[in-house]
Amino acid sequence: MRAAKLEHYGLNSGEAAAYLDISLGHLYNLISQGHGPRHIKYGGQLRFRTDHLDDWISARYVAVGDVWSE
Repeated sequence: MRAAKLEHYGLNSGEAAAYLDISLGHLYNLISQGHGPRHIKYGGQLRFRTDHLDDWISARYVAVGDVWSE
């Protein structure tokens, strides 16, 4: 992969887990089950883009209706 493309994948696994506010173990579990955010494996490391993490969060966002309305 070209260095110019790789620079967009600026977060390693630990940084991605912190960005998502989940544990590193939970991130690894999600990825191993096929439910994790988009990533690449480069040089033995998983690398993440913040825009892919934001998209992953948005895809899992569930809007809750007004539970107090009658």
